[in-house]
Amino acid sequence: MALEPWAKSEAQALMAPLGDRWQHVQAVADEARRIGLDLADEDRDVLVAAVYLHDIGYAPSLNRLGFHPVDGARLLRQHGHERLARLVAHHSGARFEAEERGLLDELAAFPVEDGPVLDALTFADMTTGPAGEAVTLEERVGEILDAGRVAVRRPRILVDYQVLVSEPKTAKGRRSLALDPVTVAALRAHRARQAEERLAVGGRCRDSELVFTRPDGTAVHPERFSDWFRQHVQAAGLPRIRLHDVRHSYATAALAAGVPAKVVSERLGHANIAITMDTYSHVLPGLDEQAAGQVARLILGAGDPLPRMLREQTVSIRPPAADQPGGQDRKGAG
Repeated sequence: MALEPWAKSEAQALMAPLGDRWQHVQAVADEARRIGLDLADEDRDVLVAAVYLHDIGYAPSLNRLGFHPVDGARLLRQHGHERLARLVAHHSGARFEAEERGLLDELAAFPVEDGPVLDALTFADMTTGPAGEAVTLEERVGEILDAGRVAVRRPRILVDYQVLVSEPKTAKGRRSLALDPVTVAALRAHRARQAEERLAVGGRCRDSELVFTRPDGTAVHPERFSDWFRQHVQAAGLPRIRLHDVRHSYATAALAAGVPAKVVSERLGHANIAITMDTYSHVLPGLDEQAAGQVARLILGAGDPLPRMLREQTVSIRPPAADQPGGQDRKGAG
């Protein structure tokens, strides 16, 4: 039995009241039909059905977890549509949002189906805007990245050149960081390229959840990043430093720019601010002088370092003679 008619009817009943959301779903379905022509008949039917159902978790009656891929997948599992449930649960990079929100265990209840059907579902969704308008991958990814944050979750470390996935050194190491607009723009372009590469690779692509990967989704060895960094440093004619030293350069620049040490500490993932203060104590003397000047300008006014009130009267910084040891004797002797 074809799944598409049932899926469309079910989705329309749940989502028609949501306005633009239903418009988006219908447009995604049209795109899925177009790009799914090369799929087998059964897979194409599953693809379009999954597209109709991929956003049903937004329906108020299903919104339990507040994470629409899993909320929708749970209903489909209840109906006995296990394959549809898996596709809906993992559409459009749901793993990244689940990790950011601490919902990986809930998502893991639905095994991922890597392959051309999930790829086509993600592509159709990611090239259709919120109201059903056609958009490029870069535009759609940019919309998602507008929040401008990145999650630091699982460090990859080297032990005898072997890569191990570790945990942050401290609880503070697991954090979410705001990104500047230039970095967000670069990540938008990077994610768009990744989506195109994933489609070209097809079912052989692996979803590693890493930001930087090879075209097939496999991880890049950390030492390669160091090699690339050294090449760029040399090409730019800059002093040679380690890639890790960029972290120290950032912290020094941030402190010198007046960013509060507490904020710098949190961005670096230090266990406490004392570590930051000890590590970057060489920056602090200059900051102390800067703070003294800023406070003086705030209180005394900008411009002339010697305010008028001080120029117009004679001020002694000595205590009165009566308060000095032997002050009366000296006065009498005079």
